[in-house]
Amino acid sequence: MAANQTANFVVKAKDSASGPLGKIGGAMGKLAKTSSVAFGGIAAGTAVVAAVTAALTYAVTKAAAFETAMLNVNSIAKATPEAFEEMKDEVLDLTKTLPQSAETLAKGLYDISSSGFAGAEGIKVLRAAAKAASAGLAQTSESAAGITAVLNAYSYSADEAQRVSDILFKVVDRGVITFPELASEIGKVTALSAPLGVSLEDVAAGLAVLTKNGIDAENATTQLNAIMQAVLSPTGKATKLAKQLGINFTATGLKTKGLNGFMADLIKKTGGSTEKIAELLGDARAIRGAFVLAKNGGEQFNAELALMSNAAGATDTALSYQEQGLNYQLQIMQNKVDAIAIGMGEVLIPIVGNFLQAVENAGAGMGRVLDQKFGPFQEQLAKTGDLLGLSFDVNQMDFWDTFFKPLSNAIETATNVLELFNLAYEEMLRLTGQTFPSDFANLPTAPRTTVDPRTGMTVATGAGILPPTTVVTTVNIGTAKVDTVVSAAIRRITPGGRGGLE
Repeated sequence: MAANQTANFVVKAKDSASGPLGKIGGAMGKLAKTSSVAFGGIAAGTAVVAAVTAALTYAVTKAAAFETAMLNVNSIAKATPEAFEEMKDEVLDLTKTLPQSAETLAKGLYDISSSGFAGAEGIKVLRAAAKAASAGLAQTSESAAGITAVLNAYSYSADEAQRVSDILFKVVDRGVITFPELASEIGKVTALSAPLGVSLEDVAAGLAVLTKNGIDAENATTQLNAIMQAVLSPTGKATKLAKQLGINFTATGLKTKGLNGFMADLIKKTGGSTEKIAELLGDARAIRGAFVLAKNGGEQFNAELALMSNAAGATDTALSYQEQGLNYQLQIMQNKVDAIAIGMGEVLIPIVGNFLQAVENAGAGMGRVLDQKFGPFQEQLAKTGDLLGLSFDVNQMDFWDTFFKPLSNAIETATNVLELFNLAYEEMLRLTGQTFPSDFANLPTAPRTTVDPRTGMTVATGAGILPPTTVVTTVNIGTAKVDTVVSAAIRRITPGGRGGLE
């Protein structure tokens, strides 16, 4: 293709996009004109246009991110379109009262749905988890993990989520443990306490006492588990001693009395003897935990259990302190702005989608034109490579699939591709000293055979556009120059060369 023909095609490619882009530009121009009149100057109008453009971009970006996160939720919930929209509205409403972003809540809802609480049930758990996270300076995903672990262990319904949250916050209030620490550890102990019939309140009271006495969260749950495990699988010595003392040292006895009642019976019938308690429990971790719980006749344990049984409102109390902070209020304000942006973005997304589809369709047409125009050149370049022992993959010249970029630079990319071919082709013309006709239809056809300048052998070529090897032979520049020509062309049109596209 001649340089002037390539240049003309570049102009036409730009003109093909000028319609839709011109409409957008016209609309923004009108906005700029109106703004300049209203605000008294072109600079003000330009600033308004920039601000509006940034706002629309922000709205679409936020809406797209939220939509993606909620679609992930629905991949599990499988809600109807109407129910799905209700879920989205519920999540956005939560962001207006709690300092958790829409994306954060959506991701938390995904975890909750994965735990078996989908749809309306999932929203109930999300409310409790989001409130707990906001009150306990945790991530929604962290609080959701802790709450759902308890719900599933005890086979509680979603309606119990708030009660579970309140009990956990009472542990944080009474013990020496953070909410994130408790949320990450609680599942380790409830997995055993629930099937043994030990109540959540008993577990909570035990954790409060243990952590208050200097035992960290991980070891506190380990020691509680060890106590229950010792009762579940007692040693022979423990069984014999328990019988002598009249202690029902079995899982049934633990379930009947609860952990607090069981420990009280243990203390009473051993007379508080640390030796007898140690012989009954056997495991060192269980012994350490039991000694703390049994201290002063189990006085602390009894007091904490009474508080855990009356923990309602503990989450709201903790939250009320956080609400007084500036960061809390600023995040609520930001969430309200984002909620408006997401609503606006959801309206814009279909419009953007339609525009992208139009661009894609136009691009497919451009790709066909490129194939038609450069197809013969590709074929001849490949044949030349074969003759010279070069390996050239013409598939790398699939313009549309290789070079199409996102909407923001689609037109520029197409233009660059054409210009690179123009440079490469001009390089070949310069090095060969040839001037090809500008019209492909009038190009001379190649002979049925030609002579390979390297080997001197006659090679069949068939009819087609004049092969570069024939041009080279005509001007008698030799094999070395052929290599130079082809290499220069390849460098110009591939990513590794000068001007190559990444």
